[in-house]
Amino acid sequence: MYVKWDDSYSNGIEIFDTQHKGLFKLINDLHDGIREKKNREALGTALGALMEYTNTHFGDEENAMRITGYPGYEDHKTQHVAFITQVSDINDRFRSGEPVMTMELVGLLVNWLKNHIQTVDRAYGPHLKAKGA
Repeated sequence: MYVKWDDSYSNGIEIFDTQHKGLFKLINDLHDGIREKKNREALGTALGALMEYTNTHFGDEENAMRITGYPGYEDHKTQHVAFITQVSDINDRFRSGEPVMTMELVGLLVNWLKNHIQTVDRAYGPHLKAKGA
């Protein structure tokens, strides 16, 4: 396992902690596919699953923040959009044949996710809890 969940990533909102664990699993799947030198189709499937799940998760977070009037909503959403744009660009480059599926790529994804969860996502936890989440 490349990246492992532990309680330092928890923001106290069960649904989002569960989704974050799912993101860790999908990144581990992509990592394993690269390490095991899986074919392009398998790597594309792993990246596609990560993109789809990330979009769903970000939408769920943004919806909860918007509904509860979270004051950091706009900045948080901007970070989500930037990440989705970056991963979409990687996917486009991969689909066009560029050799972008590297351990360096996985490292960048992991570092972004860890930092985002431990700082930006942790910040909305108290707000959502106060609003009954």
